[in-house]
Amino acid sequence: MIKKVLFVIFAMFLSYGAYAAEADHGQIINIRYIHELVKQEHGVELQYGDDPNKAANMKYLLTIVDMVNAHFNGDGWTNYGDDPEYATRQAANTVAGIYCIRNLIEHYYFTATTTPDTTSFSFQISANGVYHIDWGDGTREHYDKSNSSRKPCSHTYETAGEYTIRLGGYSRGYNVSSVISFAGNTNVATVDGSLGKIFSTLKDPKNPTKPMQPAFSTLFQGCTNLTNIPATLFSGIHGQPVYYMFHDAFALCSSLTEVPADLFARISGTPTVGLYRGTFRSCVGLTEISSGFFGNIYGQPAEYMFGDTFSGCYGLREIPDDLFAKISGTPAPSMFTGTFSGCMNLNVNLSNYFFGDLKNAPAPHMFSSTFRDCSSLTGTIPNKLFGDISGPAATRMFYYTFYRCSNLTGVIPDKLFGDFSGYDGAPNAFNSTFRDCYKLNGVIPDNLFTGIKVNVNCTSMFESTFEQCIELTGFSGGVFSTITGNFAPAIFSATFRGCTGLTGSIPSVFFGNIYGAPQPNMFAHTFARCSGLTGAIPDMLFGDLSGHNGAAAAFYQTFMNCVKLDGEIPKHLFTGIKAHTGANGMFQGTFSGCTGLDAIPAELFGTITGDVAPEMFRETFYNCSGLTGVIPSGLFAGIGGMPQSWMFFATFYNCSGLTGIGGALFAGISGKPAQSMFESTFNGCTNLAGAIPDGLFGALNGIPAPDMFKYTFLGCNKLGSDISPENMPQYMIDGYAIPPNLFAGIYGAPASGMFWATFCNCYKLSGKLPALFSAISGAPAPNMFNGTFDKCYGLIGAIPPQLFGNLYNEPATMMFNNTFLNCTGLTSIPEDLFGKISGTAQSGMFYATFWGCTGLTSESAKVYDESDGTYKYLYNVWPNATMYTYRNATNLADYAEIPATWK
Repeated sequence: MIKKVLFVIFAMFLSYGAYAAEADHGQIINIRYIHELVKQEHGVELQYGDDPNKAANMKYLLTIVDMVNAHFNGDGWTNYGDDPEYATRQAANTVAGIYCIRNLIEHYYFTATTTPDTTSFSFQISANGVYHIDWGDGTREHYDKSNSSRKPCSHTYETAGEYTIRLGGYSRGYNVSSVISFAGNTNVATVDGSLGKIFSTLKDPKNPTKPMQPAFSTLFQGCTNLTNIPATLFSGIHGQPVYYMFHDAFALCSSLTEVPADLFARISGTPTVGLYRGTFRSCVGLTEISSGFFGNIYGQPAEYMFGDTFSGCYGLREIPDDLFAKISGTPAPSMFTGTFSGCMNLNVNLSNYFFGDLKNAPAPHMFSSTFRDCSSLTGTIPNKLFGDISGPAATRMFYYTFYRCSNLTGVIPDKLFGDFSGYDGAPNAFNSTFRDCYKLNGVIPDNLFTGIKVNVNCTSMFESTFEQCIELTGFSGGVFSTITGNFAPAIFSATFRGCTGLTGSIPSVFFGNIYGAPQPNMFAHTFARCSGLTGAIPDMLFGDLSGHNGAAAAFYQTFMNCVKLDGEIPKHLFTGIKAHTGANGMFQGTFSGCTGLDAIPAELFGTITGDVAPEMFRETFYNCSGLTGVIPSGLFAGIGGMPQSWMFFATFYNCSGLTGIGGALFAGISGKPAQSMFESTFNGCTNLAGAIPDGLFGALNGIPAPDMFKYTFLGCNKLGSDISPENMPQYMIDGYAIPPNLFAGIYGAPASGMFWATFCNCYKLSGKLPALFSAISGAPAPNMFNGTFDKCYGLIGAIPPQLFGNLYNEPATMMFNNTFLNCTGLTSIPEDLFGKISGTAQSGMFYATFWGCTGLTSESAKVYDESDGTYKYLYNVWPNATMYTYRNATNLADYAEIPATWK
């Protein structure tokens, strides 16, 4: 072993040729030189073995190496001095002396003890230098690294056990972010000694006045069984830090319970980029941080300097208020991003200038998520918490800063964020800043955002800023009344959503002088669930939108469940917007649940022109039970174009106070049907009376779409009543209950759920049933006529021939389930009603189709059999099916022959 080590380490230095080659660069040394060098390099003083002034030879030099190794590691550790090949009488020079004292003396400065189940151990060294490893089982390794490439160091043990690994040596230079890393090594249990002695602060040979610092990024990242950090870990390192010096150094060390107060005591100077980024991230066992922990770091902030430093340390309870006291100057990007995010047990009262003496313009992400989920933070927010910042807003500068700090109390201080007068806003600048701060109370101050100028690039600037702040009580004037500029996407999305404690009315100039083209989600959820707001919605609350195209979800659920808003919806709220197919969900749920609103003005959407968009009016007036009167005929007068999916889905759902449908409400719609386009449009409008307007659904033309008229009139149990003779439409004079041309232009193959429960529970529709669906042709689809006329007691007479068109091929599940359930006025079933359907029975295909149709006196339903050209009873075609198709339809001519499973 000794021979091997000597050969590897000495070959280039101690051979005669190499030694002679160095003669010009080295001087002959004496014994005193060797002893002084040992003292200087290793702190060990040995007695002279000969005259100190006498020239030293190689045997003396190597014998001293053995003695120092014995001092550190025990007798017999090395025996270089007895090697006849290298321990010669040849004179030693400075080159040989320095090299041997530094490289052959195994001074182990750092130790790591493993968990008892260790079978292998590994880490990585990246710094240039000489390193010794004692693996704890008698195995030793030596490395002479001439570069900073990553060197894996690993060892496998013959038996599982607890081992103590020792590391020694010294470094010669650094140019990497991690000089040594045990990242992910779960066998590390305890550590001792100093890595700083091995990877110490060096002089830069290119610039002797500038120190060369090691960096310890990911040092023990993910070492989940590490239980301690020695105070001496970084001794030997001092002065100005370098970029990312301690990035993620102890991240995910979940077994750590404390850190030494003076761990970083010798690090001093101005912050550097990423200096302490994620250093203790997710160290869930830490409970407190000592005063002055970063005390020698001072001056101008740097990007990410404390980003995520303690994020996820949910066991952390105490931090001193002077932790960042020496920081001063202009903010840097992401400087405190996520610093304490997830520290849910952090119980401190925040103080003025907590983050140091900050001033000048904000920086992007500077306080993004800083206290996110710190649910144990108590007390009030001081007005100078962020120092004296002023200037243009920056991207995400206060993004989620206090999100879910549910125990902060008191009022939000005036000008908490500094002075923004006359400066531009920025994307997400105040997104979710106070979201879910349930105990903040009082009035939102006027000067919180004074004078910010917004533009189309200020996306989500005030999104969810105060969402769920349920104890905020009102607005002092107008929180945004001094803001000027253009709308931006999601700029006020959910700003006050769930602020149930807000009272009073919405000021008429609440959003200041903001103008321009609507943007996606700009007022989505803005006042949703603000159940304490009262009074009328101000006219032109959203400014003048004339001449601009609409935008997707621009007013999505803006006033949802604002149950105390009352009066008529103002006429000019959306004046002049141009609709277009890109404005998906523009008015989706805008007034849903506003039970106090009492009237819809004809002009509300009357000046809006253009093509309808998907979900554009979905749930717009959903559950607005206080609305009264007839739905104005011109409400959607300027809107037309090709149908879009979900365009009028549940628009008037459960508007139980509405009394009629005015004229051809959707007359501008034309073209191919779209999925769920009129699904549940009037569902639950129990007081709608009068006739269904002829041409109500415009000029539809094309093949059916899934669920296109599903539940459209479900529960409209007064529709068809209260019609004066002078207002009776021609189709009713002709004796029909429903306009024969209501679905004219729809033809071709059925779609699933296309007329599912369309007229279900429409008790008062009285008269003959027209051949509404005669243009349908093709193979059945699931639920296509499920419950279409369920409980339409007023339908009378014969079911028209080919009511459902020309159907053929395989049946589908639930295709005619409950179609005519309890339609007691119907008298006969045409022979061709179900066309040429044939094939394997499907679940519920004719379940309860004519259940309770006591007025039927004809024969039961049949299908055409092409094999012999005859019509056959359903129960003969599918004799083994259980359908209860004719339950209580006892007057059918063949009722006695119908099998029990069909009745």
